[in-house]
Amino acid sequence: MKMWPFKVREAYIGSTAKDVVITVPAYFNDFPRQAIKDAGLIAGLNVIRIINEPTAAAIAYGLNQKGTIVRGKNVLIFDLGGGTFDVSLLKIEEGIFEVKATAGDTHLGGEDFDNRMVTYFIQEFKRKHGKDISIDFYSKITWAKFDELNMDIFTKCMEPVEKCLRDAKMDKSIVHDVVLVGGSTSTRIPKVQQLLEDFFNGKELCKSINPDEAVAYGAAVQAAIMSGEGNIEKVQDLLLLDVTPLSLGIRNFTGVMDVFIPSNIAIPAKKERFYTTSFSGQTCMTIAVMLCTRVKDEHPEITHCWVHLSSQASVLY
Repeated sequence: MKMWPFKVREAYIGSTAKDVVITVPAYFNDFPRQAIKDAGLIAGLNVIRIINEPTAAAIAYGLNQKGTIVRGKNVLIFDLGGGTFDVSLLKIEEGIFEVKATAGDTHLGGEDFDNRMVTYFIQEFKRKHGKDISIDFYSKITWAKFDELNMDIFTKCMEPVEKCLRDAKMDKSIVHDVVLVGGSTSTRIPKVQQLLEDFFNGKELCKSINPDEAVAYGAAVQAAIMSGEGNIEKVQDLLLLDVTPLSLGIRNFTGVMDVFIPSNIAIPAKKERFYTTSFSGQTCMTIAVMLCTRVKDEHPEITHCWVHLSSQASVLY
C-alpha cells in the first residue's frame, strides 16, 4: 500500500492520520478485501472499516452542497474505473443508505479500452512501416472508430446494469438518478453515457459530483462518523446498509456447496439450517465456509472450523 496519499493529507491538514476507512470494488470477494485490510495494518494504519466504492460514492451523492441528506430516491451508481467495474442500486431514505443490489466485473475497466487501442495502433504501424521501429509514429482515431472497436466492451458494461435491476426486483422506470463515477472511463467516453441514457429512456445522467473524488469523499464522511471527529452534526445519523456481493454457503458431505446466504442479502445476516452427521457415532465435523464466485463451479473455501459432537449426536444445527 502506497503511503504518499497519507503524507499529502497530513501535510495539508497539519496532523497525522492513523484511523482509516478504505474503499474496495463492490464485487471484491473476501480474499482481496482481507488482503487490502492486511496491507493497511502492515502500513501502520488502523483500518476501522472497509466499504464498497459505489456505496462511498452514494454518500457523496446523497449529501448535497448544503450538507443535508437527499431523501426518498432510488439511485444507481455506475462505477467504471481503471481495472474494475461496479454497479450498485441504493435506496436513500431518511439518512439510511440501503444497498438493494450490486453487480459488476472485477476484470473490466479502462485498461480494456487502453489495450484495444494499443492493438489497433500496432496493426496500423505495421501496415504503414513494417518492422522499422525507429520511426516516430503519430496517428489519430475518431470517436466513431473508437466505438466500433470497443462495442463488445460497451455491451459488457450494460450487462451488470440489467442484472443489478433484476436482483433488486426494481423496474428501471423508478430509478430517480444514474450517477457516474470512475474517472477513467464512464464520465469521459460519450458512448457509455449514450448507452445509459438510451437504456433509461432518455434520462439525464447525474454529473453533479466529481467522479474522481466521489469515492474518497464518501469514505472521508464515513470515517468522520465512525471516529466522531470533525463537524459531523449533519451526517451523524447516516446509516449504511450493505449487501453480500456473492453467495456464501458450506460444503456438504458430497463436496458440493450448499448456499444458505444468497448474494444481495442485507448484512449482517443470520441463517439457520439443519444438517445430519455422515455416519452413526460421528464425534466431530468440519464446517467449511465457501464462496460462490463468478467462475462456474469455482467455490473457494474462505474459512473452516471443527465442531466436536457428543457420541450421541446425530444432528448438527
